[in-house]
Amino acid sequence: MNFNFFVNIITIFIAIIILKIYFSIFFEKQKAHEYNPFFWIIYLIWQLFFMNCASISSSFKLTLNIILVIFICLYYFIGNIFSKIIVSVLICSIWTIQEFLIGAFFLLINLNIINLSFVGSVLSKVLTLLLVIILRQFFSNEKVQNIPSKYYILITLIPAGSLYIMYNIFYLCGQSNQKSVLGISIISFLIILVMNLVIFKVYILLAQEFEIKHQNTIYIQQLKAFEKSNTEREQMYSTFRKMQHDFKHHYSILTKLLIENQYEKAKEYMNSLDLVPTLSNTTISKTGNIILDSLINSKFAAIQNKAFINLFIDVNVPPVLPFQAADLGILFGNIIDNAIEAVLPNSDSSNTIKLLARYEKETLIVTCINSYKGKLIFNPSGELITSKSDSTNHGYGIYSIKKVATKYHGSVSIDFNNSMFTIKVLLCNF
Repeated sequence: MNFNFFVNIITIFIAIIILKIYFSIFFEKQKAHEYNPFFWIIYLIWQLFFMNCASISSSFKLTLNIILVIFICLYYFIGNIFSKIIVSVLICSIWTIQEFLIGAFFLLINLNIINLSFVGSVLSKVLTLLLVIILRQFFSNEKVQNIPSKYYILITLIPAGSLYIMYNIFYLCGQSNQKSVLGISIISFLIILVMNLVIFKVYILLAQEFEIKHQNTIYIQQLKAFEKSNTEREQMYSTFRKMQHDFKHHYSILTKLLIENQYEKAKEYMNSLDLVPTLSNTTISKTGNIILDSLINSKFAAIQNKAFINLFIDVNVPPVLPFQAADLGILFGNIIDNAIEAVLPNSDSSNTIKLLARYEKETLIVTCINSYKGKLIFNPSGELITSKSDSTNHGYGIYSIKKVATKYHGSVSIDFNNSMFTIKVLLCNF
């Protein structure tokens, strides 16, 4: 074992530290895989025995190295798959740029880059570590958000294209001994490096813009939902006012019949009246919580008489909950809307909606179970998305529910089989 081997081992561990620090800037760690060293061991073996192998072409080594870094990010960190690919390609691009930059500098000062390739590798890792530490300072409060797929492709083209351009520039540098060409090449590498660093900020700003647009769409939908809910309540109040008015009329007629001792006619008149609609106790919320009662009752009012839907509601919460009314409206409104939309298209007698809620130990637990037919659609990150054709204005229900759960340090779990879909949400008051 020579000195270079031990130094190589140290630099590989530095490379692993670089990747861990770098990916943690933008993504949360995958707790379930955090202590599984499988991909790190593969990366160590790759760097130790193959990256310095002269018989393997540089382009092949670079490609395989990018793929391995992507797999590391996919396995050890949580986030959108496309976001992980972009971030992985970017770090490989920046890393490679620095290696080419060091190599061009060695050529400029007439040093043999083949004999000093080991030194160049060490320097590139040290410089990349410093750069990643600087990036962490600038992006410490940033988390990568999702953007439309076409933008992922466009953004990935920049670092990927940079790698191709750099490879060819470096190749031309090796063919030329002119100082001016080497100087221009170094300047070109620096410009490309800056461009790739700027991509980080562009990506974050673009993601934030789409997040704002996303939120605005959600707020518009929520306003429409509240408007619909208010309209339904107004219709309910109007019905009660009409009933109150009619009751006075009926009262006058009954009083007159009774005064005239026309008891049979009074009885017939009473039997002909339908003043109060019959409501099933199992399908009406009567918690005393005005927000939830009005929301749940108005949502289910339109379908409670449909014979092909079996409704069961068991909402056991106090009249006052320590959560904002708007958040409760978003939570229950989206859960109920999703359940109703799932069962309405089918007239099967087995259609079921069960809404269960209870508040205990400072935690609100909401469970909704509904039948469904068809195929659930997931995006590459495993998130459930809308099956509607207008995905721009739909598909935010689960997203909105998760946002509310996150706000109150809670969680959302989804389970399903071939016919039943279950969502369970926890909101915590601590």
